[in-house]
Amino acid sequence: MAADIAALAGALGYAKVNVVGHDMGSMVAYSMAANHPAVVNKIAMLDVDHPNSSYYEFRMLPAPGAPFHPWWFAFNQVAQLPEQLVTGRSRFLVDWMFDNLLVNKAAINDFDRAVYALAYSTPDAIRGGNGWYKALGQDIIDNETYARVTIPVLGIAHDVFYPNFAAMLTQQATNVQLVQIDNTGHYFVEEQTQVLVQHLRAFFG
Repeated sequence: MAADIAALAGALGYAKVNVVGHDMGSMVAYSMAANHPAVVNKIAMLDVDHPNSSYYEFRMLPAPGAPFHPWWFAFNQVAQLPEQLVTGRSRFLVDWMFDNLLVNKAAINDFDRAVYALAYSTPDAIRGGNGWYKALGQDIIDNETYARVTIPVLGIAHDVFYPNFAAMLTQQATNVQLVQIDNTGHYFVEEQTQVLVQHLRAFFG
């Protein structure tokens, strides 16, 4: 996907671009900087670092009191079962993710949720989306071959993710600015839009 975006930038006539990515998009932004540095001025990574060996330490069982238990990383790598369970029921999954990873649950409204659920409602859509997770093992292998990124990187995370995110990002890049956004959950693009925009404008200029 990083190669696709680099090619798209060229097709649109841009020699260099700034890239912002959230969650899996953050992984793609980092991959662009690592694999296509000539195309990228700066990147902003939101809440998620590029897959690395620490991903193998995600718990199958939540520790007592743990604020974060990413059970879907394993579920989405199971063959066939997610399509069988989620097809026609995707709204339950969409609502669970938003209700548990938002502080302000109204930040993503009913219409938005219906759009997401529709996009993830068929076996092919579920299989395609889960392909991201099935590729994580290869992403981890690829990451071991990358030199540290040297272009400017802005890393923004909410308070639960921030400590591990910041520690890992400073190992993956040499020129890093870090920001913690409070009073929000994982989806701070929707919850704290104006705060995020201010940080992006200040970084990209």
